[in-house]
Amino acid sequence: MNNRLYVENLPVTATESSVRELFARCGAVTDVKMVLDPATGRPRGRAFVTLATPELAAGALKTMSGFSFEGRHLVVNMARPIEDRPSGLIGHGFEADHSTDAGKAPERSGRPPRAPRPSGGRSHRHKSSSPKTAHARSGSVAPAGPRGPKRQGPRPPRAR
Repeated sequence: MNNRLYVENLPVTATESSVRELFARCGAVTDVKMVLDPATGRPRGRAFVTLATPELAAGALKTMSGFSFEGRHLVVNMARPIEDRPSGLIGHGFEADHSTDAGKAPERSGRPPRAPRPSGGRSHRHKSSSPKTAHARSGSVAPAGPRGPKRQGPRPPRAR
């Protein structure tokens, strides 16, 4: 069993020392790591708390789950181990494949190639010859869609 806990829903005013004092009620705390926002350096309301033994961690898990700390109910779970995750633009067609030769380009992610875009400078959706657009501009009543009748007339001005 793991002796590290993941604590959520901490107030932003919580510090490492206050979290250490809180969990010291359940046993010897060896380490507290607050999760900080990288842009601002402020706490995100989450922390990792490491206790001396897995038995103390299990007791703290039962005791501190739902515990009210500075007006917030804590959510405590066993921390999962850090997994090896590939870095880079995974999922964007740039999968890391370290087995390819240096002179050979890596293959794409298995998606079909994109269809070529229509030429003419404008998107095919904005052509005025579209029957849907011409019908809406003619001033006649538009057919009802799945959400009711379509809005007629000019758009209202946007709020700024």
